[in-house]
Amino acid sequence: MLLDKKFPGSIRFNGRIPQHELSKKFYNAAYWAYPTYFCETMCITALEAQAAGTIPIVADLAALNTTVGIPFLRVDGYPNNDTFRTRFVDRIELIAKTKESGKLELIKAGRKHALKHSWENAYKRWLTAIDS
Repeated sequence: MLLDKKFPGSIRFNGRIPQHELSKKFYNAAYWAYPTYFCETMCITALEAQAAGTIPIVADLAALNTTVGIPFLRVDGYPNNDTFRTRFVDRIELIAKTKESGKLELIKAGRKHALKHSWENAYKRWLTAIDS
């Protein structure tokens, strides 16, 4: 679910769409709500959201605990129970009420984290590992 920048308070559920369409939609989204129970092995989508300046709010599950670098944006618990759902919505509300300067800090930190996972940086890490 994407929470739209242009229409505060609006949520857009896009369903399954091609990756190239989703990455464009991130530029118009303030938040990306991803309360998944799927155990991601990487979640490139989380990195793309952060790189585009969208604040992700995700389940603290599997690879999301490394691809979303700010612990505050990850919600503990199992996504299929009511207490998790309540905490997830509460986190969205808390972030939405955060001052703009605080949101900008989250965006900057998210972009910085996403850039660490670029293909170029991955290549450099692998090259260093192979050389050693």
